Amino acid sequence: PAAVRPYVETHEELWAAETRDLTVLFVNLGISEQKLTSLSTEEDLHWMHSILYIVQNAVYQYEGSINKFLMDDKGSTLIAVFGLPPLSHEDDPLRALFAAMQICTELKIQKNLYPSVGVTTGLAFCGIIGNPSRREYSILGNCVNLAARLMTHSKKKRGGVICDGATWHITRQDLKFYSLGKIKVKGIKKPIKIFHPYAKEHVGEFTRPTHHTNGDRYDTPTQLQRRDTEDDNIRFIEKSERVSDSFGSKNSKNS
Repeated sequence: PAAVRPYVETHEELWAAETRDLTVLFVNLGISEQKLTSLSTEEDLHWMHSILYIVQNAVYQYEGSINKFLMDDKGSTLIAVFGLPPLSHEDDPLRALFAAMQICTELKIQKNLYPSVGVTTGLAFCGIIGNPSRREYSILGNCVNLAARLMTHSKKKRGGVICDGATWHITRQDLKFYSLGKIKVKGIKKPIKIFHPYAKEHVGEFTRPTHHTNGDRYDTPTQLQRRDTEDDNIRFIEKSERVSDSFGSKNSKNS
């Protein structure tokens, strides 16, 4: 982030280290393993860039940060964070959920992909790790590990967005949630509660169809279902507009 560059330029990286309350997104982009291993042409590169642009646009719209993009045995994985300096907000968990849902809907509509997203909120270490020849600004903590677990769990199911109890607790007055009960995850002794940040009847808007296969081709996604009641629709849109309007007013003051 731009806020830590002065520490790097003056060789005072230790002062950039801190613990912060963050909301973390682990995003599997939904690209099949067969497709990933066959990426080789310039056209493939442009296709991959267009996917990353969609994700970046969703994250930056709600003033989050892209921390990493990885292509490994877990597939194509992107880590986004809300609450890093200098962009920190009281409603970062809500912004993160809006961004996660936008990633799912936009990739489904534009690229016929079905991402799997894990969202968690908690205290994490933020700072520069490595040595002078190779280093990076990174985040470490239980909430980061848990976000990766929830992403994996979502991928094993039908994809979509899954959040933890901490994120649900903070945003439960702003969104309708669908409880998925409790699951056991590696590294945590007790089962944890997990949720979709949307009502049960809207799960199909963000997840793979039940007849989806693991190949490169997907069935044509259906048009996003309309919300069942006018009140739900107005409530969802008004909240999103209030968040977006706050960006515009703040930017106007800064200009």
